[in-house]
Amino acid sequence: MKKRLLSILLVATMLLAMIPAVTVAASAETTVTDWNAPEIVLMNADDFKEFRKQFAAGNTFVGRTVKLGADIDLANENLLGVGSAHGFMGTFDGQNHVIRNLLFSRAEGYQGALFGTMAVADKGEKPVEIKNFALVNATVIAGARAGVLYATAYADVIVENVHLENVSLKGSGNASATYFGYVGQECNVIIRNCTLYNGSVINDGTDYYKGKINEGAFVGQVIDETSTVTLENCLNYSVANASTDVTAVDYIGYYPVAANITIKTCIDVNKDSVEQGIAAQSYLTTNGLDDWTALHSGYPVPTTLALPFFSAKMIDWTADEIEIVTADQFVEFKQQIENANYFVGKTVKLGADIDLTGRILAANNDTDGFYGTFDGQFHTISNLTFSNTRGSYQGVLFGAVDEDKSVLNAEESATVKKNGITIKNFSLINSTIVSNARTSTLYAWVFATLTVENVYIDADVTGTTDCVGGFIGDAAVGTITFKNCIYEGTTKANDGVGCGAFVGRIRNDKTTTVVNMENCLNVSEASWTGCYYENGSSSFDSNKKENLTNSYCYDATEMGEGFTATTPDGFTARNASYPVPTTLLPFFADEVANARTAKTEALATEYYGIQNTENKDAVRFVGVVNGADTDFQRVGFEIVAIRDNGNVWSDTIEIQNVYSSVLEDGQSKSAADCGGDFIFVAAITNMAANKGVVNFAVKAFSVDTNGVKTYNDMVIISFDTSLAA
Repeated sequence: MKKRLLSILLVATMLLAMIPAVTVAASAETTVTDWNAPEIVLMNADDFKEFRKQFAAGNTFVGRTVKLGADIDLANENLLGVGSAHGFMGTFDGQNHVIRNLLFSRAEGYQGALFGTMAVADKGEKPVEIKNFALVNATVIAGARAGVLYATAYADVIVENVHLENVSLKGSGNASATYFGYVGQECNVIIRNCTLYNGSVINDGTDYYKGKINEGAFVGQVIDETSTVTLENCLNYSVANASTDVTAVDYIGYYPVAANITIKTCIDVNKDSVEQGIAAQSYLTTNGLDDWTALHSGYPVPTTLALPFFSAKMIDWTADEIEIVTADQFVEFKQQIENANYFVGKTVKLGADIDLTGRILAANNDTDGFYGTFDGQFHTISNLTFSNTRGSYQGVLFGAVDEDKSVLNAEESATVKKNGITIKNFSLINSTIVSNARTSTLYAWVFATLTVENVYIDADVTGTTDCVGGFIGDAAVGTITFKNCIYEGTTKANDGVGCGAFVGRIRNDKTTTVVNMENCLNVSEASWTGCYYENGSSSFDSNKKENLTNSYCYDATEMGEGFTATTPDGFTARNASYPVPTTLLPFFADEVANARTAKTEALATEYYGIQNTENKDAVRFVGVVNGADTDFQRVGFEIVAIRDNGNVWSDTIEIQNVYSSVLEDGQSKSAADCGGDFIFVAAITNMAANKGVVNFAVKAFSVDTNGVKTYNDMVIISFDTSLAA
């Protein structure tokens, strides 16, 4: 019987592939090929040093834009002095990247550490703009008119969303006037949403200008009565230290009374009664500071700077549930473990993909580890590089755990024994780890009940000695369960033994250790486990598996590749390469989505579109049959639904009735309009609305008269269940 579909036919939108950020390796040469281009992107320290050489030589970049394309570490290499005559005159957009470890020590003349000096003769038609970056850990020592950004700016300048942290600025103390700040001596400037955070401004010499000591957090001296300076939404957290003769400084060191100075919605922590942490919120509310964010740790900051540069301080690390959305927060999460915050009974989630390029994670010792629930919510951690051979054991992401360890009190130990430890729903890709024995991505050793579920790891792990595991170095005591996990990488011990794709070593010297594996895949050359240890001796027999249960687990070579691969229950074939556990499809969406775009001819059955009811409580998948004379017994869809929270539903819907048309916006649309000879429809009803995004993996198949099923087409569809307000 021909059915009418009373809903709107939509062309499916493809799920965006989870493509990792490109890693740019530090180079001995600059990556910039044209320093006169309208837009230039700096990717490494050599780029930045050459950029400064360019304007030191007279290339002022007027009317052009220079951007940061990555965080830059200047490694405390003393920078070239620019001198009094040259400076950057264009637009510098840091794109929320960080410049670290600046050293600038030049006693002669006027010196601005980052951008030199500007003069009216160089002035362009538009103001100079400096914006959107942080300078962290910097020492600037210069002569007269010293500044972190500029020494002297006889031009219109806008500085916006710039954060200085742990910056020490000092004048050399010559006989000329000495000024300090973001800018040493200023003419016309707007500084907006900027911070001097934990910064010190020091004058070592004598200042002769009008008997004033011209030290300012933002501007050392405003040059004359015609100058205009505006500070808006700025934080002055300059520090004092009596032992080093450092005093806290004001926003501006000196300015003529007649100058046009505006300071509004700013906070000076040395003068204002603002508190630290969330207690500062009352001060922000009382004073109408709507564009500020009260951190959980530290003084409040302008909101535009909060997430890019203060994200780790925004989190209450003692909360029952924590969400991590930046690399800085992840680095601090690891530091919290090293600081003995073990997250017992807590849940830590990823709210975004995390790119750890250039980040250094804390090297937890063998007493520190994560004891809670880590839910990656199907996000990806990428570009982790860890190299530390000084410590004994390294589980790089989560340390080492022992439910009876003295670092836990009795209540914490009981909680861990009751709840176990859970690590789930994320991928770790493009990563390299080098450490000592018991080296792994997750845990160095485990004396506890641990469940690892829906985790895909593509990493190379190397240890100086044995017990090197893709997931765990040493399964010492307890029950460890892997569900729907993949290891695709290498494990290597320099002594050549004890390397396992999942576990480096299983021990039975105290009590029985059990490792359960279900629906897992090994795509490495290593065996599933490296060695077994009993009664004080190690056995490097990877075939000995009395304590290893291996249920529906496969080496990639056993399965084949593409749609012709052997696909057991719980696995889904990809357009190319080996099948993967179905719950991990979010990490391989690009490879299944390409099944449609890579076609060169019509398939016997293929996906066409998706329909939904107005209240989004049902979806109907539409497919086409190609070949009017093809003798199919049945056609259908194999459908897997994966929610953002990781919940998975799957079903196979076989269809004997096919149709010649379908309704779109109330109008009949023929099978030919959809690119086939017949149409078939599979419905999923009673869906819950407003439950976020559901990712459907939909595979079209046909069954011939002999009952042979052939899969022809597969796509990933991202379906938003949200209803309009």
